[in-house]
Amino acid sequence: MKFKIIFACLFMLIFCLKTSGQNKVDKYCSVQISNIKVMSVKTRATINFGDYESLFSFKDTTVIAKLQIVNSFTNSVDVLNYMSSIGWTVVPLTSVKYFGGDIERLYFKKTFDSSELLSKD
Repeated sequence: MKFKIIFACLFMLIFCLKTSGQNKVDKYCSVQISNIKVMSVKTRATINFGDYESLFSFKDTTVIAKLQIVNSFTNSVDVLNYMSSIGWTVVPLTSVKYFGGDIERLYFKKTFDSSELLSKD
């Protein structure tokens, strides 16, 4: 009986020590959905990770590949559903008029463990 209690306490202690050392990092991206009216209405989504590649670098290269799928979508509902399905949450959005077309910007956030990111060395 004592062995089970000692083992359970030891397991909980190791788990607490391991999880307390993990740093969480929020990463953001934006998706611009443009309705350009030239000859016909063409809708296009474009994802933006920012200018500094080192700030958006992951050990798992599929993270970026999954996000780039957004570039094939043609409306905000598809973008919202897809980003939600891969764990990103939407933050406040804005819409602006631009030369006869509508531009909608959606901002997304996801919290990653620092161990998932490439080091900045």
